Amino acid sequence: VVPLGTSETDVYVPRFGFTTGSTVWFMRMDRLQNEKLIFTSDVSNPKAAGRPKPIYKETSPTYIQVTDDLHFLKDGSFILTNDQDGWNHIVWNSADGGARRILTPGNFDVVEGKGVDEKAKRVLFTASKLDPTQQEVWSIGLNGKGLKQLSPAGGVNDADFSEGFAYFIDTRSTANDPGDVTLRQVAGNVRASTL
Repeated sequence: VVPLGTSETDVYVPRFGFTTGSTVWFMRMDRLQNEKLIFTSDVSNPKAAGRPKPIYKETSPTYIQVTDDLHFLKDGSFILTNDQDGWNHIVWNSADGGARRILTPGNFDVVEGKGVDEKAKRVLFTASKLDPTQQEVWSIGLNGKGLKQLSPAGGVNDADFSEGFAYFIDTRSTANDPGDVTLRQVAGNVRASTL
């Protein structure tokens, strides 16, 4: 049993999982869903889980989305999306939650975080950066530099990345084309094959 870090009984735990080793993370929200907290807890002793440690807090006067784009890195830091500035962005957070850095600033929405390539030190994602009616595949460094478009401009692109993030399947459609599926190399944005 992992303690939730509160005596309140009217809470919502929409997401949970393991970071690395024997550390569990969980997202706790109040019933109104205007406060989101993320905690970690050491569960190496199955008879007595560690006291929950808060690593992230987000509040809003109205409503906060449940975060599905949450990725923990080997060093304990983590990436998630939030829309606190009115746009959905990817945010890097230190392991203790003390430092935050928006990796994708600007007047556009990140649609979905697709993964974190720790070896290449980058985050892969889809966004409506060029036009709000379109969707492109992008990468950005974990330091917030090196934004790179990986899919062609125009239309709606979605990606399924290979293990190791060397390739992705780009499912693309436009207003004039019902769609195609293309295997692309991430390095150099090269079309490997049309499927």
